Amino acid sequence: MALARSLSLLAGESAPSAEELARRAGRGLRSSLGLHGFAYGGLLVDAGQSRPGEIGPLEARVEIPADWRFVLVRPRDAAGLSGSDEAGGFARLGPMPQAKTAKLRRLALSEIVPAVTERDFARAADSIQEFGQIVGNYFAPVQGGVLAHPDMRELVRRLAARRIKGFGQSSWGPTLFILCPDEVFASQLLADLASEPPCSHCELTIAAPFNRGATALVSET
Repeated sequence: MALARSLSLLAGESAPSAEELARRAGRGLRSSLGLHGFAYGGLLVDAGQSRPGEIGPLEARVEIPADWRFVLVRPRDAAGLSGSDEAGGFARLGPMPQAKTAKLRRLALSEIVPAVTERDFARAADSIQEFGQIVGNYFAPVQGGVLAHPDMRELVRRLAARRIKGFGQSSWGPTLFILCPDEVFASQLLADLASEPPCSHCELTIAAPFNRGATALVSET
């Protein structure tokens, strides 16, 4: 998306839409969240494709509270599925059952979005984790479990023992994210996790929410 925007600027075009840039770059063929995130930022709900290969419309967007944080735990020895491996994984799984899709949609629109809008951290953490559990169960036959990396599976067991909620896997993983109410909590959690055995070969970072779309910086030189 960034490359498509850059080429558009070099060609002197007047701001093509994110959907048009996605078509040019071959993005949004399975999920449109990336292109909507590029355009708007924030917490997004993709309505999904009405037909294969069609860019799904944005169903909901809300701003994430600016003081919330995400602790990201990324195993250095693995990478998520992409390209032909990802296509093969989806082919093995087959379509998600309609009942499961409906439940995820209800969670996103009736639980996660309202909780984030109302700054209800506990409700947001619970519903985000439930959403990730359902999706992880669907992906489990391909990735080997609800989470793709064995160290992350051990880590979530430890988080659950500490009654920490709001964690989930980013796409195919192996990165695990943990929602935190503020910078202080996130910093303490990161320090605690750094000494945990499952994180010994991981990169740990703290990320703030990004509630705006991508910005192009144009130099005149």
